[in-house]
Amino acid sequence: MKIAIVGCGQLARMLALAGIALGHKFSFIAEAAESTQCVDGLGNIVHLNCDLNVDELYQQLGCPDVVTVEKEQVSLNLLRALQKFCEVYPNPDAIHTTQNRIREKKFLHHNGLPLAPFVEIHKQSDLELAAQKLRFPLFLKHADLGYDGKNQWRIDDKQALQRFAENYQGAPLVAEQGVDFLFEASLIGVRNNKGNSEIYAATKNQHRDGILLWSLASESWSFAEHLIPARQYLEMLLHEWRYVGVLAMELFVTDNGVLINELAPRVHNSGHWTLDAPLTSQFENHIRAITGEALGHTKLQGCAGMLNLLGVNNVPIELGENSYLWQYPKSLKPGRKMGHINITAPNEIKAINQLNMLTDLIYGRGVSNSSELYSHYA
Repeated sequence: MKIAIVGCGQLARMLALAGIALGHKFSFIAEAAESTQCVDGLGNIVHLNCDLNVDELYQQLGCPDVVTVEKEQVSLNLLRALQKFCEVYPNPDAIHTTQNRIREKKFLHHNGLPLAPFVEIHKQSDLELAAQKLRFPLFLKHADLGYDGKNQWRIDDKQALQRFAENYQGAPLVAEQGVDFLFEASLIGVRNNKGNSEIYAATKNQHRDGILLWSLASESWSFAEHLIPARQYLEMLLHEWRYVGVLAMELFVTDNGVLINELAPRVHNSGHWTLDAPLTSQFENHIRAITGEALGHTKLQGCAGMLNLLGVNNVPIELGENSYLWQYPKSLKPGRKMGHINITAPNEIKAINQLNMLTDLIYGRGVSNSSELYSHYA
């Protein structure tokens, strides 16, 4: 089949590599100033411009059978216009909900799913309301543009909130009450257009400066019972939305259960470990889902993990046994995701030791200790 991807980053690259191995052909939609380094050579690239109408765009893409996305911040008008020519997965309604934090949180709350208390912010008085309704610390996040720690602010007290308010220009924000969580986790599910679904092993996640540093997946976590409801929530969303493709759910695991942090209607950074584990990767299963093929198996034996390469590209060639390097063809910038290293291990202890060793090797000693997987942090 012919598949077009909206976006030209590393996720589009890994989707295309997985799909090419299955015999599919790819094209890519790039925004005007978007870098295409990651997908150069993998298919035709069409740059959006104001003179290009949707009929011409579809023709230049090679008349794809299906269109998908690598990110949620895409034009819904474009996706809906393309629906008159071919299937678009995930469906634009699901993307519309998840590309805006306010809409997403209101949707989750309306459907009775657990999440931290929040307040919509549209004007100065809403900040005062947030201080009345929520406990400090609280977090302010841009409704549309906040990701990887960008456009997000931790507010520890009323004085800090006042300082923020002095420069607030009225952008749509969501104020979230800080959560005293044990750790962060994620679940990644996939559903094909025939209604069959799979969910991968739960993943523990550790962030650094708001950006994912590492993930570790296992089917036998001691906290697995906490995630039974979360798996049910994810299954519900997949089927209620008649969702097609990969859907990720980020979670806070607390003493009292789980809270949903965010949803992502795409393949997810915390699922990169699936590329080298003995199962079908999230990227291949996304392609299988949108092309109507049977989903591959997702049951993990042992453990698998992933370490992001953030602002570094000087990776030693010898990484050790059961370590797999993925590098992205991108220009080096501080904090930028330049690639990742996947690992596999027979159990959690060996997996943690391996991730600690790699973290010290890449970032220097001390980073792994400050990012200890079993630490209690908020």
